Amino acid sequence: IFDTHFAVQSPTAEGRPQWTVDIYPETASDPDELQELNHVAIQLHITLPETYPDEALPILQVNILKGLAPDPHGDDLLVAAQEEAAANEGLPCIYAIAERLREWLAENNRPGLDDISMHAQMMRKQREQELQQVRIQDAYRLECIGWPTNCQRYL
Repeated sequence: IFDTHFAVQSPTAEGRPQWTVDIYPETASDPDELQELNHVAIQLHITLPETYPDEALPILQVNILKGLAPDPHGDDLLVAAQEEAAANEGLPCIYAIAERLREWLAENNRPGLDDISMHAQMMRKQREQELQQVRIQDAYRLECIGWPTNCQRYL
């Protein structure tokens, strides 16, 4: 599934299997095209406990490869990964975690996110607030208007 972005690491001292998955928002077979399409990228490091998936969640670590700041982006991604793991407790969930992180990267695939200056942070926060307002307005509009329908829906 992950093709060349997946790598098996040496087991831990306790013998636990470890993997890494490089996650990009967009896929491409050509490395140059991959770099051109993607402004952000991460590496998900996974360690599997002995009782995974039945009783334990995977141990996760997020490393920034490109275009993001460790704080707050790395922390946000780790929280998202842990939430996805918890939502799939008792099930194999590595693919679901990777897909959740890929979706986050796709939503944030723009240059300049690694700029940690106060001005850049303020501008990003303002942009996020504006996007949140648009989402709220769209949800309200949909609630007021309702779902469009036609005769075919009732047949």
